[in-house]
Amino acid sequence: MSIYIAEFKKIFIKNKMLILALLVISFCVFSEFSSNTYTTMSSINTQKYYDSCIENISGKYSDEKANYINELKGEFSGADAKLSSLSEELAKGKITADDYLKEYTEYSSVKAGGYAVTALQNDLSYVKKDIDHHYFIDSLNWTQVFQNFGFNFVLMLFVLILSVNSVMVEYKSDMTVINSVSKKGRQSGGRGKMLTVVAFTALMTILFSIIHLVAYSQKYDLTGWNYPIQSLTAYSGVSKDMTIGGGYLLVSIIKVIGYCSFAVFTMLFTSIFKKSVPAMTFSLAVVLVPMYILNSNTEAQSLYLLPFPIGSMISTGYIMGTNKEDFGENYFFREVTISQLIAVLSVLVVVSVLMAIYVSRKMSGKTFNLKLLKKAPAFVLALIMTFTMCSCSGDFENANEGYVLLKDYNLIYSKADKYFIKADEIPTDYQGYIGFVDGECAYIQNEGTIYEMNLKTLEKSEFAKISTDYDSDGFLGLEDLVPSLSGAGVDTNMSLLSYLEGGYKGRLYFSNIENGISEYNISNGTVNILVAGADITNFKIAGNFGYYLNSNKFMKINLDTREETLLTTNLVSDYAVTDEDIFYINQMDKNYVYSLDTSSPVFSIPCKGICANENNIVCSTAKGIFKITHNSSDLITKENTEKLYSADEKYIYYSTYENDTAYLKICNYNGISEKIEIK
Repeated sequence: MSIYIAEFKKIFIKNKMLILALLVISFCVFSEFSSNTYTTMSSINTQKYYDSCIENISGKYSDEKANYINELKGEFSGADAKLSSLSEELAKGKITADDYLKEYTEYSSVKAGGYAVTALQNDLSYVKKDIDHHYFIDSLNWTQVFQNFGFNFVLMLFVLILSVNSVMVEYKSDMTVINSVSKKGRQSGGRGKMLTVVAFTALMTILFSIIHLVAYSQKYDLTGWNYPIQSLTAYSGVSKDMTIGGGYLLVSIIKVIGYCSFAVFTMLFTSIFKKSVPAMTFSLAVVLVPMYILNSNTEAQSLYLLPFPIGSMISTGYIMGTNKEDFGENYFFREVTISQLIAVLSVLVVVSVLMAIYVSRKMSGKTFNLKLLKKAPAFVLALIMTFTMCSCSGDFENANEGYVLLKDYNLIYSKADKYFIKADEIPTDYQGYIGFVDGECAYIQNEGTIYEMNLKTLEKSEFAKISTDYDSDGFLGLEDLVPSLSGAGVDTNMSLLSYLEGGYKGRLYFSNIENGISEYNISNGTVNILVAGADITNFKIAGNFGYYLNSNKFMKINLDTREETLLTTNLVSDYAVTDEDIFYINQMDKNYVYSLDTSSPVFSIPCKGICANENNIVCSTAKGIFKITHNSSDLITKENTEKLYSADEKYIYYSTYENDTAYLKICNYNGISEKIEIK
């Protein structure tokens, strides 16, 4: 113990690092408590109304809480009508002036809380999706805590100065030479210094975490620390057994590991160069290079596997997260899986321990065989990067028959579970749009990022980056350290990659009416225009072929050879591909249905939509929905459809409007249907 006390006195008393630590802590306290406080609502009264309502329903879902919110919605809906009728009632003497004033004040208050009622309705909609893991909570409060619990540039500078100074003081006083001939120095001198620096770094990181939590506890009512973390919509994909408090604790631990690792790397560079300036330069490079890589062009999982201290800190989410808010240029955490988290931290810990052993021996005046030290990290790095390359390739299966994709409503309907899955819950600034379903996963485009959503667990993870941001006034990613330096970004690929349509052999396909069909290679990030054209629509992938309409000409392209084929000289409005044949709606013959194998109609009623049911097809017409084959047609239902989506062995799926409300209809082949409101 005496060696650690001696090292503490040497570093923090004699070299005055304790004064710097106190100054850094004071700055942290000042900056945390003086930072802005944000509200959800546009006015103080509306905010108070929302706060009082959410306080009444906070916690696990119940029917009583749902009824309470629905009653508020009913009151709000009737407030306008009631306010207009109050004046008439007063004029006719039906109510007194006092009653008028009382009711006017009451209904005005209800009307003013309209935005709050809408927010409560959204809360209810989110909670009902998973009542076991989504609780009623004021999500702003805890979201602010996590969102601003980011990388602390001041703490990083303190760790940098502490690490460099603790090593340089040994070389300046020739203590390494003294330790080499001192028994106690050889045994514990270097180890004592290393552990003292790492322990104090961990202590400072924990202290910063506590100060941050205390500061935000003063600004917000941080109730619900024991609620599931998925209660916050930004964390809907987090592991199911984690609480909000547990999430904060986990990130605090990750921060401790990251900063301690940074301290070890800095001490390593200092012991190698034996000069302050080169050591600080290389240490900062460890911070900035991964940031530059991530901000320039990162492919899928390599984001999580960079074996650098700050690279790992980025990958675990609290430097550059998924969501960037306009009001503070701050970030939410990037969602990572447990396996990714373990992989990153394992590499980081192993490399840091090896570096710590080397530095400890150098400070004790010992020699060290560098061949072993070089081989171990090289092996780990090669293993991780190999895994990275493999994880980026990806292949795609056929769409799962258990789901119906409603692209016009941005929804997926699960046939087995009988509920809608939304794509707009991924925590980013931009609306997410469903591209396609592959097996048990949906691929969702959110501006320049593709997310993969497991349709069974609803967990989401980043799958691929499809655009590159160039910052006009940032330098090597420094805008992530100092938000005020953030510059405007330009998405270089987004003009081509705007509408995700499908995937095939590690490639994603995008189609839009201005630029045709584009192909994005997941493994190397390259973009190619597959089909150029200004009027390309209805692109679908079946097997190794892509089918599309080019100015209503029906085309096929081999996705391997890029060979294009004109399928018919007729103009086509819609089509369906089966295992044995291809059917289409012929615009040149009254929108009758044709087959590529026939020169005459297989169905002679004008159609507006068509879909495949194995080797038969289903058509929607003004007279109803028909099931047709080459030799016959059967009327299934006379109901007029808004849009025909798909058909399987048992049911046909289509949408209708009734009294301005949209419904998904599920109809069997006997014409018996059920309807589900599309929300």
